[in-house]
Amino acid sequence: MPVHRNQDLKLGTLKSIMKIAELLEDDL
Repeated sequence: MPVHRNQDLKLGTLKSIMKIAELLEDDL
């Protein structure tokens, strides 16, 4: 199921970006 794995990868990346964005906001 490569498609499903790709979806998980996108979700993981999105979560990582959100986490980084939160950290950056805290620094401001």
